[in-house]
Amino acid sequence: MIKEVVEVRVLDGYRLFLRFEDRMQGEVDVAKLVKFEGVFAPLKEWEFFAKARLDPELGTVVWPNGADLDPLVLYSRGSECIFCKNGLIHPLNLPPLSDLLLALCGFDTFPNKELAPWAARYREALRKPGS
Repeated sequence: MIKEVVEVRVLDGYRLFLRFEDRMQGEVDVAKLVKFEGVFAPLKEWEFFAKARLDPELGTVVWPNGADLDPLVLYSRGSECIFCKNGLIHPLNLPPLSDLLLALCGFDTFPNKELAPWAARYREALRKPGS
């Protein structure tokens, strides 16, 4: 299932802040994602890159010349960026999946003791209205 982008903010360094419909959010470095050639050539100019906007019908980021980025590709880049539902996970520094699942289920005893504070913050964030 394709997750649509619901918020786009232009950041410095050819980066975009993106939020998806499932609340996953984070930053994507467009310079690492595309070559500034063809339809993407104008994006090399910062003034043009900064004109990025959300197209709600397409569910992704677009530019005035018709360039757009596949939301599936953007979503998949989350494994290389800071992406999560509540801004609490850094995927490049995640604990083993078994520890992560135990923490999210509310268990407080698991091998990775450093995970306890993170798990508590994450569970609390999930309980907040509007999260």
